Amino acid sequence: MFSVTLFADQLGIAEPDPRIYDHLLQLIGRSANEVVHVGDSLVNEVDAAGRVGIGTVWLNRFDEQPSQSLLQPRATIRTLAELPAVMHNWPEAG
Repeated sequence: MFSVTLFADQLGIAEPDPRIYDHLLQLIGRSANEVVHVGDSLVNEVDAAGRVGIGTVWLNRFDEQPSQSLLQPRATIRTLAELPAVMHNWPEAG
């Protein structure tokens, strides 16, 4: 289903270290503005990916309230079924 998978423990780096996302961008040969990260952890995934310029979608299954001290996701969804509509309306789409 995915052409590339990357796990923080493979790099010896712990989340939320943004170097994980820098490594991913190098691995796939893309710039941050060409990538969207969908994560269910606002701190470990969404905030960290956003800090390197990656577009972010927060999978907020439990209607959590975001911390104002973190970078806010560009979009929030409750289920993965909502993701296609979000991506269809993504600013860089089309």
